[in-house]
Amino acid sequence: MIEKEHIDSLVASQSIAAASPGEARDFMRPSLQPFEISNLVFSLAEADSAPMYAWFDDFFLAGNHLNANERSGTIDIFDTALCNSLFTLTLSNIAVVRVTRETQVAGAGLVASIRVEAYVEQLSLPPVQPTAAPRERTAPGPLQTILLTLSDRNKDEAARAIKSTAGPG
Repeated sequence: MIEKEHIDSLVASQSIAAASPGEARDFMRPSLQPFEISNLVFSLAEADSAPMYAWFDDFFLAGNHLNANERSGTIDIFDTALCNSLFTLTLSNIAVVRVTRETQVAGAGLVASIRVEAYVEQLSLPPVQPTAAPRERTAPGPLQTILLTLSDRNKDEAARAIKSTAGPG
């Protein structure tokens, strides 16, 4: 597995074919068209570039562009803390069409990386998982009552309500 430094936007869209007009008895329901998927563009460290250059040379330059030489892969989408995978996109029939070397200034030196562009013919999303039933609501406790009171009333009314909620004191 090669760790990507950066993945550009991957756009997948799906259109609906319009039903053909005709007599009511011949009415056809609209159907979903296959996904239209943008090229997958990502960057990685030049130290990890040898497999990409070899694949590009074999597939694109040498003309071995057969389905058997296309690859599959996955992209894990993580939460903002980068701790938990939210879902995984599965990509199929991937092939490199361009590899370019890039350099960037980082501190006092240059950092070399490569930018890879590949086409993707198929993309699948995980099935939607049913959500848990909403929790049953319980009566608010004293703190919740105080917070609700503060948000709904002016200062004097809130102070009287808090004193009455707190009980004799």
